[in-house]
Amino acid sequence: MMHLARLLCFVVMFLIAACGDTEPTSEADKGKAPAAVVEKNSGSVRSPDDTALPISHDVIQARVGDLNTMVKSRVIRVLTVYSVGRYYVDNAQEKGLVTETSRHFEDFLNKRLKRKHVRVHVFIVPVARNQLIPALLAGRGDIIQASLSITPERQELVEFSMPASKPLSEILVTGPSARQLDSIDDLSGQILYVRNSSSYRESVENLNERFRREGRAPALIEPVSELLEDD
Repeated sequence: MMHLARLLCFVVMFLIAACGDTEPTSEADKGKAPAAVVEKNSGSVRSPDDTALPISHDVIQARVGDLNTMVKSRVIRVLTVYSVGRYYVDNAQEKGLVTETSRHFEDFLNKRLKRKHVRVHVFIVPVARNQLIPALLAGRGDIIQASLSITPERQELVEFSMPASKPLSEILVTGPSARQLDSIDDLSGQILYVRNSSSYRESVENLNERFRREGRAPALIEPVSELLEDD
């Protein structure tokens, strides 16, 4: 596993030089990944996100292991989410940053392993954002590439590669009808719309702990669709 971590760190640095800075590469709620759905009269299987592409059964068959296991199976599965710029499909062609970096990773790895004909293939497996870590833990993927912030909660579940961007700041966004906010304390008792699987939810929960200690009303978390992105 440490060999894989060192290799991934090298690949991340290689991709940064080729593609520029991106958000942290390697989030989500702890839980059990839902079963995949097999379509009738079809050899394809859909991932936990029902908007994902049909994926071959060999690719999403549950498997865990380090780099040696991946090389032996000749398949490395990259979990990601749909997002214009990150990963999307245009005219039946996969496009986006994840597509490009996965191709670079595949070429780099096969060159390092001196594979010419019997190559190791990198497949992209798109899922809903709240299924990234559950799918990884269930053995439905090997690597997550979806700009996940490094948080203590997530570090208890998975290992992160070296960050591919500088530390990020979280910004509160309000609409024209929202009340004026002079400080973070003004969020007490207010409704905040966030994805349950996001690091923003963790930040709000930490803030609510302080509010409770100070005798303030906690902010109210209103979950939004996991398909919404903040790119």
